[in-house]
Amino acid sequence: MDIILTTPKSESKISREEACEEVADDPESYWFRTYSFNPKVKKGDKVFFTENGLITGFSKVLCVEELPEGYMVCDSTDRIWKGNYVMKFNTWTWIKEKIQMKGFRRIRYVEKLKDWKLKAMLSSY
Repeated sequence: MDIILTTPKSESKISREEACEEVADDPESYWFRTYSFNPKVKKGDKVFFTENGLITGFSKVLCVEELPEGYMVCDSTDRIWKGNYVMKFNTWTWIKEKIQMKGFRRIRYVEKLKDWKLKAMLSSY
């Protein structure tokens, strides 16, 4: 099930740096998000990202794993991210014509969107 995530303004710069420095140069690398709940996604599902009210691009899910320790440490920044599950991805595709979307928290499932125009646009990728 494809999903949409928001990148908080406070994290936008660091997430771009991590993606450019680490993942772009090493096919074994990935970036991730941690969650207290198990996101309903599987390998190959699309993860669309919003920044500043615009959907800017998407990635594909590598896997979702349980975190028995309750956290994950970022290899790039040494930051500790709390959560019971981690979703990993390592590809990136920019969307040429950015799509407006009001900010939100947590996850939005594309399939459950009420805005059928937005749903149709995202389904075309």
